[in-house]
Amino acid sequence: MRATFTLWQLLKHWVLQSKVLHTDDTTVPVRDETKSSHRYGRLWDYIGDETHPGIVFDYTVTHARDGPAEFLKDFKGFLQADAYGGYDGIYTGSNGTIVEVGCMAHARNKFKEADSTDPERVLAAKAWVRKLYDVEDEANAIIAAAKLTGAEAAAVRLRLRT
Repeated sequence: MRATFTLWQLLKHWVLQSKVLHTDDTTVPVRDETKSSHRYGRLWDYIGDETHPGIVFDYTVTHARDGPAEFLKDFKGFLQADAYGGYDGIYTGSNGTIVEVGCMAHARNKFKEADSTDPERVLAAKAWVRKLYDVEDEANAIIAAAKLTGAEAAAVRLRLRT
């Protein structure tokens, strides 16, 4: 058990070095020895960025903010999460060291909900989101081209050495 906990601590330390961290939670049934049924706990995932890839899970008995607040106390960077109100205190309590980044999957759900009552505004909002995705695609293409150029330059340098 000690080796597992130490490995978990190392993975947590690694993932918390990310500049961008994604988190979400889900309910998990937990056997309750005092009852004939089970209760529900929470399993939180924390997913690192490209520089610190990895996923670490944390279990809490409740959905209270204390669990994520404790897990994230040493984190500095962008936190991508859903709109769970428990994160609000984490953002404000960090004095700006943790920056809130919304989750587009949850935003899309809100567009679907609003579509039946205000389809014109939803269509306009979706068009703006599409433009954001286009900008992201263009940026990714530029980054990929720069990486390719760097790789080509490295290959030329290698050939010059031989």
